Amino acid sequence: MAAVGRAAAALAGLGHTVEPTDFAPLDDERLQLGFLACFTSWVARELDEWTEWTGDPVTEADVEAATWIVAEMGRAVSAAAYLAGLEQLRGAARTTIDWWEGTDVLLTPTLPEPPPRLGDVVGTADDPLRGLVRAGELVGFTQPFNVSGQPAISAAWLPPRPPKLADDPGVVCQTARPHGGYSSVG
Repeated sequence: MAAVGRAAAALAGLGHTVEPTDFAPLDDERLQLGFLACFTSWVARELDEWTEWTGDPVTEADVEAATWIVAEMGRAVSAAAYLAGLEQLRGAARTTIDWWEGTDVLLTPTLPEPPPRLGDVVGTADDPLRGLVRAGELVGFTQPFNVSGQPAISAAWLPPRPPKLADDPGVVCQTARPHGGYSSVG
C-alpha cells in the first residue's frame, strides 16, 4: 500500500487531482462465482483444441496434474452452468465499467502482499491444485480488469532508496477508464 501512496503523491505533485475512493467492484462476488465454471471449461476446451490441431489425444501424462484436474472439472460443467458463469462475469464487467463515471485513473496495489518467491505458486504431488489456489489469492486487485478488458499497467513507484522487497514491492496497478481515456499519467 505504501507504493500506492507514493504514486498518488507523485501524481498530485504533477498537478493531478488525486482522491481516495471505494472501488466496489473489487468485492464483487460474481468474479469468483463465474470464474470457476468458465475457467475450468476454457482449460478443457484448450486441451480438446490441441487434440484437434495435432490429431493426437492429450492424455493425463501430457500435462501437469493441475491442468488435467481442472480440465476434468471443466468437462463436468453443464452448458447451463457455463452460461450462468459467463453471465456473472459479464455482469461484474458491467459493474466495473459503470463505476468509472468521473474517474480517469484508478491506482491500486498490483498484489495484496509482497510478490511470492519463485516456486511458491506451484502444485505439489500431494496437492496439485496448490498453485492455482495460491494464484487465486494474488489476483484480487487485477481480476475486475481482467474481466472488463480495461487497459491497465503495473508500474514501479519506488522511493529514492528502495525498501526491503519483503516490506514493500513498490508496484502499483494503474487502470484507465474504459471507452477512450487511454492517456498515460505523468
